[in-house]
Amino acid sequence: TEWAHYTDSILWHTPDQTVLEASDAALAVAAHLKWPWRGLWAFKALPKSWRDWGYRVVARRRMRWFGRTEQCALLRDVDPSRLLT
Repeated sequence: TEWAHYTDSILWHTPDQTVLEASDAALAVAAHLKWPWRGLWAFKALPKSWRDWGYRVVARRRMRWFGRTEQCALLRDVDPSRLLT
């Protein structure tokens, strides 16, 4: 797909094996989070091209805004309340 070359894109696999990319995947994740993140679902009303543009803007700047770590957190070191179930 057109997103295959973006390393800052996320994928979300649905139970019916559909794969969502970029803003669709981010909104699917947000739908499973607590407020206020769940409120991001309202962006679903925007055209996909606008949402994907916004997704790319955030993806390019996320390290500046949220910081960078040298390695991924180990599952045993993660607060269980931050995991989707």
